Amino acid sequence: MDLWQARAGAEERVKAAERLFDHSIDLEAARRFLQNEANHLVIAYVDHQPAGFVSGTELTHPDQSQPELF
Repeated sequence: MDLWQARAGAEERVKAAERLFDHSIDLEAARRFLQNEANHLVIAYVDHQPAGFVSGTELTHPDQSQPELF
């Protein structure tokens, strides 16, 4: 298994893995998501094929100095 962390500009590669998602990938929405450094998307590949993903967003609460991943 290989893990790949999506970065800004990789919208087409995210779209290539859209069968993993609930709905079709909207390239503009993917661009906005990837441009925000608080957002994270990691795609797992098995035999060079998308096999799963995890996504999250960093949140910082007013009473905490360190962000949490939601």
